[in-house]
Amino acid sequence: MALDASSAGGTVGSTCRELPIPDMAALDRLLLDSRSRLKLLPAAELRRIPPAELSAWCMLRARYGIPSVELVQVLREVIGARSAIEIGAGMGDLGRHLGIPTTDSAIQTTPTVRAYYGWFHHPIVNPPRAVERLDARAAIDKYRPQVVLASWVTQLYQPGDEGPPLVGSARFGVDELELLTKVETYVHVGNEAVHGDKRACLHLHRVVSGPYLFSRATEPDQNAIYIWGPIARELTDRSLPVIGT
Repeated sequence: MALDASSAGGTVGSTCRELPIPDMAALDRLLLDSRSRLKLLPAAELRRIPPAELSAWCMLRARYGIPSVELVQVLREVIGARSAIEIGAGMGDLGRHLGIPTTDSAIQTTPTVRAYYGWFHHPIVNPPRAVERLDARAAIDKYRPQVVLASWVTQLYQPGDEGPPLVGSARFGVDELELLTKVETYVHVGNEAVHGDKRACLHLHRVVSGPYLFSRATEPDQNAIYIWGPIARELTDRSLPVIGT
């Protein structure tokens, strides 16, 4: 079905199952500010939204992750006083709340990718002006950050990814293995069911989960933060704060 973002009732297709279309106007008022930017809400408030409705809202509003107050606190601890940028920032919500530069290649606005998403009737991400249009490599070369943050970024395709077994990747994805050689710390906010097969996971990293993670995932209990770099070794000996419970 073609998605009507103003409607309630019916279903929206996901990669896993059909999701009920929620009261979009009500969720817009709760989640978005007057400029259609995601508000920063505490996890307790976000947990009041049924997961299936939040997933459907994200798909209809072209959002992937929903930042919470507690997630921002955790990421600030990981970043510390170091320089940081967000790549693949989409609408720029997470980086904006962290106060760091946001960048995105705007790949979904290209004719080929736009047509692909249109085939599934999925809205595309069209980054706002505040998000600098740079791909990951160009953004890192420009800013030379110590920390790179990403959320729901797809890794670069390699021959054989089409399986079996199928590996989540794209020809326009991020070369995360190269990225790891250029920064002190790489942090990816995602979902184990979607991103657990990243090739970067073969390198030393730490996976953190908590009740403050929200996204479009249809398996929200698999939401996770992946952390690479020397800090990953340190984090095995000291836990990040358990918050948002």
